[in-house]
Amino acid sequence: MFLESRKSQRLNNWGKVESEKLCSLAGTLDDISTDGFGAHFPIMLNCEMDADYEFTVKLSSETGLSGKSFKLIAVPQWKIDCESGSKIGFSLLRSPDSIQYTEYVNNLLAKEQEINEY
Repeated sequence: MFLESRKSQRLNNWGKVESEKLCSLAGTLDDISTDGFGAHFPIMLNCEMDADYEFTVKLSSETGLSGKSFKLIAVPQWKIDCESGSKIGFSLLRSPDSIQYTEYVNNLLAKEQEINEY
């Protein structure tokens, strides 16, 4: 479940990412951390790297929390265009659901640590 070491550990996670300001089509959540998330979108996007975007992040049923969503505000940190669209990494800003989102990620990290201890 761990991807790589960074300032904050990123975890693979799946769900849907929606932002009317960024894209009319929903993106797919690729990974999460307490500081942000990565997502890919089915079309190439022209996003403003210094703009704030409001997101609704809806978790997949594979997470065991089907229907759970978070309202988050984030700013792009990097963008990669590819044949299948755009992959973008976002850094979180203070958001309506920041606390709940951070608790969710920390719970995942704790579960992953328990698994790795055995």
